[in-house]
Amino acid sequence: PFTRNAAGINAFSMGGVNAFDDLTYFALGGSSLESELSFRLFKAPVQTNDLGITTKLKASDRLAFAINAAYDMGPELGGFKTSDMLVGLGASFNVNDMLSVGVTGRYASSSLAKDCSLSGFGADVLATSLLGPVKVTAGVRNLGTKVNGAPMPASISAGAVYELEMAEDSQMTLACDMDYFF
Repeated sequence: PFTRNAAGINAFSMGGVNAFDDLTYFALGGSSLESELSFRLFKAPVQTNDLGITTKLKASDRLAFAINAAYDMGPELGGFKTSDMLVGLGASFNVNDMLSVGVTGRYASSSLAKDCSLSGFGADVLATSLLGPVKVTAGVRNLGTKVNGAPMPASISAGAVYELEMAEDSQMTLACDMDYFF
């Protein structure tokens, strides 16, 4: 399943950088509500469409919640239309003004052929620290169930986002992620 695909516009625009789209990152920010709807169309080499929706709500100064879903409408193979689905829920808690910790759980499913569907549950446990204009995220991603007898690929993940204020009402964001899969 495509558990690592970004579901939000922020992550799409950042090339899928996970640190930029994480709930713990949002919890330390100034927004109280974000909602995104996204659509991607890939033509080559195989046509596929992705539809995603994400909503993040800061319930208080310390607590934030998120729900997201993504659906990938894959190519038709041998008379069968392939698809992937992802649904997730998350919560984040601000320990203080500089540190947020969070957990996101998700259900993922892939339909690969008429008689071949796989599904599983996974969870991310992450922390984000605010260091001036830099936000650093680290944790484990995709801890979960076995799929068809094999574990889903989990990772130790770290990322950083640097937001540079430019002229009035504009900024530049630099971001990177690193993963060690196990």
